[in-house]
Amino acid sequence: MTIDSSGRVTRGVTPAWRLGLSADSNQTSSNAVDVPFDVTSGSNFFLSGGVTYSSSTYKITVPVAGIYMFGSTARVDGATAGNYLNMKIIKNSETTKQEQYYHLEDDVSNVYHSVSMSGIYNCSASDTLKVSMTAQSDTNWHFDSATYFWGYLVG
Repeated sequence: MTIDSSGRVTRGVTPAWRLGLSADSNQTSSNAVDVPFDVTSGSNFFLSGGVTYSSSTYKITVPVAGIYMFGSTARVDGATAGNYLNMKIIKNSETTKQEQYYHLEDDVSNVYHSVSMSGIYNCSASDTLKVSMTAQSDTNWHFDSATYFWGYLVG
């Protein structure tokens, strides 16, 4: 990071990401399902500044310590059998609601839902983040391709 004589702050490549889905992703579990992002490059999708993504664990890994802003929007279609959708953004293997970002969407009687959330984590180098969704009591639903996960190093 540098500051020039007029106070402008510049820095090199900032760790950031935006992931997506190439097509709808069918789900058959009423248990928590990690969102299987499969688009990491293209006109609006990227991994930059050393951020990596594992297509087997569905986790991004941040390269440097700092404060990260992140968010996710998941369009869920066909989850009409249960009572709620529960989206979580999970850092490492955090298990309590106080350690996760957590969103509960009630009354899932409609055909589709868009669940969105954002937050901020203080991360260490090599911390991981993933998006998880539960469609309570439903075994026939899918993530629509309008499902995203994004984030960047704030400072």
